[in-house]
Amino acid sequence: MKVRVEWKVDTTVRSETLELLDDELDADLFVSQLSSLTEVDPSGFLGDICVVRGGFRCDSISLPSDAGKLREDDTVRFGFCVDDNNIESLAASLQSMMKGIQSPNVVNAASRRFMQRIDGALATRRRHDDNTLVSKARRIIPIEKIESEAASTINATISLEERRVRALLKWFKSKFFTWVDKPQCIGCAKNDKMRCVGSRGAQTPQERRGLAGIVEIYACDRCGGATKTFFPRFNNPGTLLDSRRGRCGEWANCFCLCAVALNMRVRYVMDFTDHVWAEVNVDGKWRHCDPCENAYDTPLMYESGWGKKLTYVFSIGDNEIIDSTRRYTKKWPETLERRSLVSEAWLRNYLSTLDASMRNSRSLWSPAMREQELGELRSNVSAADTGMRKVGETVGRISGSAAWVESRQEDGGGNDAAQRFKRIFQTLVESGLDPNAAAAETVRRLRGGNR
Repeated sequence: MKVRVEWKVDTTVRSETLELLDDELDADLFVSQLSSLTEVDPSGFLGDICVVRGGFRCDSISLPSDAGKLREDDTVRFGFCVDDNNIESLAASLQSMMKGIQSPNVVNAASRRFMQRIDGALATRRRHDDNTLVSKARRIIPIEKIESEAASTINATISLEERRVRALLKWFKSKFFTWVDKPQCIGCAKNDKMRCVGSRGAQTPQERRGLAGIVEIYACDRCGGATKTFFPRFNNPGTLLDSRRGRCGEWANCFCLCAVALNMRVRYVMDFTDHVWAEVNVDGKWRHCDPCENAYDTPLMYESGWGKKLTYVFSIGDNEIIDSTRRYTKKWPETLERRSLVSEAWLRNYLSTLDASMRNSRSLWSPAMREQELGELRSNVSAADTGMRKVGETVGRISGSAAWVESRQEDGGGNDAAQRFKRIFQTLVESGLDPNAAAAETVRRLRGGNR
């Protein structure tokens, strides 16, 4: 939305046309935001500030309720300024606004929606530290078996910490959790003819206890479509320990609780292009872990393998939040162009304030570790892209049916060679093979090795 801003000195009218990021910005809020960006003392204005619409003035404070939002081609008119210094300060601020830089302290409709998404992820991560849920997870997880497998795996290049994480990922993917594209029909116990016909909120006691955000409603064409099957999307990780099924939201949520139960430092990672996963601190560094794919330390898999066009990725721990997008892309300039929900200045200020507020007396957070991580993130996007990828970063998504993955355009392109690679790779991973080893074995087989 374009809004014109005018101000006058002597008989000269100066103006700028601003391209606003938010088409629902309150007129009062915009005027306050504009003033906050200048160094002009309000007493320096001989006139006042008003909004002009269709050639007629209306005081921004008393705009009619149906016209309280700025509209296309509105004019925000400033009164006379007393000296050129103030004029230049205002002009410079307007130029900043034209670049999409909003006042970091201003909250508008777009930033409110943004914060609501972050708030939901923060609530999810807090549940992973609930002592009752952690105790329940410890009773369910075969901890001795996982620890034994980690200890017995002989590899001089892999630390015990890393082997523990890999063993947990393998158990979670192959033995514990089940992927659900569509639920089984309660009538015929099949799901090949199931179709989603709608959704509703949580209604039953079980759905409320499980913190179901929505309940998907399915009809089965095999059974005539009369019987409805309900699939609650639970957000309570304790409930997920019992149900043990879902899509990426349920997988990452429950996996994070299991990692905490094994005394691992874990982050819940939210991707604004509709995926979630985890990061685990291994030997002092945060490592990408995707339980849906049994993937460890293959952060470029989404961009290079799945073909996702990332925007925002946030990593949320028990005492911190960080914009970790640069860990997951080698195309930072392109990614930055797609980040248009809020201004970067507002986002930096918001995350800095929120991050600092999450510290506590038991915190293991380290300024030195944070600075090291920020350096790694900067280096990842500033270094020239050689095109080299880990083998696990080059395959399309393996969780979900082929039709479901294709519908989300996360199959890495869908060509025949890619599909052959995926079929062999998925079979090996589901048999319990590490993804990197599975990818190497897939390449060997495609080149004519023994099957």
